[in-house]
Amino acid sequence: MVNKCSLCKDSEESIDHILIHCDKIRELWTLLLAVFDLVLGVCGFNEKSSPRMELKGLEKKKRAETPKDKKASLVIHGFVDKVIAGVMDRLNMRIPPFVRIDLFQVILTHTLSSDKRFVNWILRVASVHGQKAPLPFIKYVEVSFLDGQNYKEAVLHKQPFQLKRRTVKTKIFEVLLKLNFSDGCGCLSSQIKVPIDFKVSTDCFNYDKDAILQKLRDTETGDPCCGRHEVIEKKPIPDPRSEATIYAIVTNVLQYNKTAPESNGSVMKGRLGGLNGIETSWKRSRSGKRKPRS
Repeated sequence: MVNKCSLCKDSEESIDHILIHCDKIRELWTLLLAVFDLVLGVCGFNEKSSPRMELKGLEKKKRAETPKDKKASLVIHGFVDKVIAGVMDRLNMRIPPFVRIDLFQVILTHTLSSDKRFVNWILRVASVHGQKAPLPFIKYVEVSFLDGQNYKEAVLHKQPFQLKRRTVKTKIFEVLLKLNFSDGCGCLSSQIKVPIDFKVSTDCFNYDKDAILQKLRDTETGDPCCGRHEVIEKKPIPDPRSEATIYAIVTNVLQYNKTAPESNGSVMKGRLGGLNGIETSWKRSRSGKRKPRS
């Protein structure tokens, strides 16, 4: 008794058939590999021969056929986002927005002057991976002071971003950090208020990081606003005496807007048809015979 493939109900079930030759599996491979900018090619369509798979990257512009195109039984030329959008449309599924969240920390280091009247402090905006690690999503930082404090403002261009000041020990004030984002982010800047009180010691606060990040994503889904931020951790650093506050900030929100199918008159070939302007084509096996024209 021959075991029929449980997916296509057509050919005999074998390892080669299940992994490569089955029509259903071939469609799955094609759609899955397109996510990673790859194209699946199976050389020869004869299941008795040893199958060979070839992968190649998708290019941004359509180009002439390559030797790999001729060997492949299925070729896709198109953008990965269009491939995924086409699949999601076929499945009647909504593509959720992509919310990019980055982390950074604000570190306040302070020491008393020799007469105990003043505080020498340094404010740093640094990566959570280390104070010398780069922050690629921040171009520069503008620093100003609230509550009418007559302190000199500053613009920090060089990483690691740090500001050195000397103030009276008893002074309580707020520092306003304007983070100007790099190219590629969804907005130009975001502002963060940092309260400073040298008479109050900072305790360690461990927030529910996963819950905060999920809340940010859910909020951005309903009300997109690049630059929204939340504190996820506060911790003291004993040597040198410092306090570190770690922030999670939304630096980009990308939403998929479904557009009308392209009507350029192009003919889509193959079992997958046309997926939002993606060209897909099944190729005849070399071993196959061309049918005579009637």
